Order: sequence, then C-alpha cells, then structure tokens
Amino acid sequence: MLNSTMHSRVLTLTAVAVSTLALAPRAEAMVNGSLTVNGAKYKLSNAYAYKESAKPDSDIILVVTDAPVAAGVLRDTFGFIHLVEDGKVHGIKLTLKDKQCISGTVLDKATINASGVWGRDMVAVDSLDNGTLIAHAIQGPETMFKNKFEYTFQVVIPIETPKAEAAATGLLDRSERVLVVYDEGGATLYYESDDAEDGIGRHKLPRAS
Repeated sequence: MLNSTMHSRVLTLTAVAVSTLALAPRAEAMVNGSLTVNGAKYKLSNAYAYKESAKPDSDIILVVTDAPVAAGVLRDTFGFIHLVEDGKVHGIKLTLKDKQCISGTVLDKATINASGVWGRDMVAVDSLDNGTLIAHAIQGPETMFKNKFEYTFQVVIPIETPKAEAAATGLLDRSERVLVVYDEGGATLYYESDDAEDGIGRHKLPRAS
C-alpha cells in the first residue's frame, strides 16, 4: 500500500472529492421559451440537465438560459453566479427530486441573490424516463422584492451523470480514498492500488465533448 509520504501528499481526501469546474455536461436539448424580468425579455434557447452526483437517487439540476454556458462554468457555482451578475446570462435554474421541483432560482442580476425560495410550482415534469427529462413551465407574473418576472418554457433533454464522479464512486469499492485532479485534457483519478509500483493507481478520463 502507500507509504506515509505518498499518503499525505496525494491521497489526502477521505471521501470522493469531485470538483465541478470541469467535465460539465453539454448534452443537446430541445428547448423553447422566454423570461421577462422588470420588462426586459430574453429568449430561452439553451438547456442543461445533470445529476448532482452518480447516486441513483441524486437530485437533478435543470438550467434553462438565453445564452450558452461553457462546460467549465455550468457547475462552478461562483463562476456561474458571476456571469449572471454581469448580465451575460439570464434564465431559470431548478432542482428536481422525485419529479418535483424543490427549489429554483431566477437567473438575472436583479434577482440572483433574492431567489431560491420558490418551490414545486416553478416547473411541471411531464416525463422522467430512460434518462430523458421532459418538462414545461408557465410562471408569473410574480413579484420578488420589487422585481417583476415571468417565464415560460418547454424542454426535452437527456440527463447527464458526471463521468468523473461515477468513476470515482466505483473505485471506492477498491480503495478507501480517491482523489480527482482536473487539467485541460480532462481528469485523473488517483487511488490506492497494490498493483501499481508506487502504490498509487491512476485512471485518466477525457473531457466530455
């Protein structure tokens, strides 16, 4: 197994640590809708749906926007918020569990810090079968801390599971600790391995296309 130096330097985590700065899903989607905030209207023409983790009962995140979101930013909470605060992205972000919406955020610089309290009436899930989400929404007009908004959309989209996390979860059957390190090309998973010369197994994952 690992010597103490290798153990402290490389395998420093006691659980699966999967950064959300890379390998974000970029599945094709069919989406049509609009969002209006304080009189400004935005066409919703991009959608992303992904599981928060590789667990079967993981929450599903649905993001519908007016502008494309780069793979490295979509699941980077602070980076994504900065895009919204800078007025570069507008839309809706929803968290789904068991075909119900449990929370949601109106993505606009006027509302980004005031939302997140809206619930299941933000979207209706029509189908969640075979890894595909079909949903629609007609919401508003509503007032949130003096900000008026309304939106409508229809979406059909495959649901992505983070590849790095799925792989790391599987490796936990063989190793108590797994470390995921991201680079420009994708991710490398490091784990304890008796088969490796230095006691550290390595598994390379390419960046999702």
